[in-house]
Amino acid sequence: MRCYKELYGADADGNRGQWIYECELEPSDSDEIVRQIEYYLKDNGINHKDDYPYGIEVTLFNPYTDDDVQFTVDIKDYL
Repeated sequence: MRCYKELYGADADGNRGQWIYECELEPSDSDEIVRQIEYYLKDNGINHKDDYPYGIEVTLFNPYTDDDVQFTVDIKDYL
């Protein structure tokens, strides 16, 4: 996961802003995403390709903020 940190809403002196983190997926996250997708499919009893939902939420840990980040991914992109 790649994260960007930006000070949003600050004035010219850099005051009164708040830090915003923007995260995006990387190819190295694929193994964890596939693991979560397979668990989701097994847990919900989905076996047939046509029964796949369009997207599900996967949760990845962000080491920069010590928080979990949720992404909505399309199952067909990973399986």
